[in-house]
Amino acid sequence: MRLDQRARHDSKDGLWGRVCRSCFTTKAGFLDDENVKSRDLFKAFAAARSKVMDRRQLESNRIVSRLERIACAPGGPSGASAKAVVNWQPDEEANACPFCKKLFRPLTRRKHHCRLCGRVVCGEPSCSIKASLAALLKEGPSIFDPKVSILACVECISHVKRRRGIKADSEPLVATIHTQLKIHQETILRHLPSFNKYIITIKEKEVRLTNDEDVRAALLLRQTLLDAFSKYDALRQRLLTAKATNALQSRLISSLGASCVQFLQTNTVSLSALPRLINSPSKPKEAEPTVIKLDPGQMVIEQQIGVFQEQIENLQSLLEEATLLRRLDDVKALNISIKELSQEIEALRSQHQG
Repeated sequence: MRLDQRARHDSKDGLWGRVCRSCFTTKAGFLDDENVKSRDLFKAFAAARSKVMDRRQLESNRIVSRLERIACAPGGPSGASAKAVVNWQPDEEANACPFCKKLFRPLTRRKHHCRLCGRVVCGEPSCSIKASLAALLKEGPSIFDPKVSILACVECISHVKRRRGIKADSEPLVATIHTQLKIHQETILRHLPSFNKYIITIKEKEVRLTNDEDVRAALLLRQTLLDAFSKYDALRQRLLTAKATNALQSRLISSLGASCVQFLQTNTVSLSALPRLINSPSKPKEAEPTVIKLDPGQMVIEQQIGVFQEQIENLQSLLEEATLLRRLDDVKALNISIKELSQEIEALRSQHQG
């Protein structure tokens, strides 16, 4: 507050200085509110909010109008007429996704155009969505195929749903997890063939260095696949802990869980091959091992145990990387998976011995 030369309160000629709360509250006129001027800021707030809401309403109307025009365009959202509805952002102007802020990459994070605003976004479920036109235009034109979907960013989808009064889907948890599993499964199946081709190319090379172009591309793809497999397995654990409301849903959860395990066992085999190939010298051909004849039942059990052991090795490598990155949820899910596979191996061995 303002103080004079004797450190007394002087509201007119005093100089500003720091004081304690006790001195500030006991100064003369502190509780005198006769000369205090008050301002009502509600009108200013309402005016500023009105501008924002008008701009948002205008944007929502514009996006819904584009959606209706695209739905009625010849060829649907993928036709040439639909591209004329909105100006697409040039690919060279976009270096990163505007939502997740991650850089675009030719193999692991491709560029996609929102059909409603034209911005370049990535294909992650949290950034862009493939939504059904029939669901978005339930009150709009009905001259299009109900199976046709449109790719749009999450912001435009939010505008359309808010404008149309579409509430969030109240689908069961099992259906939601199944949809997310399919998204990660598509990502894995899209990148896995390219990764396997790189593995074959690296095997044919005598010198395998980390600065090799094929090795760098394979390492990048492997990291993408590891993340996808980790998310896929976490969803599988979430699926198994979901509570079934009826017997049919219980059978569905059990069937989906078994399908997820089979998918992981089938597609994670090649991930452990790359670390063994890098910087490893080419080995001469070894003599063929002696073949021991086993009965058919024993052979099936040994094959199953071998698959489970290789799966455990892959999960342990995933567990080490998740531990280094401090992904605690992934660590917990991977430990549970390793424990379940170990129990399966013990059950098979006891069955064979019995």
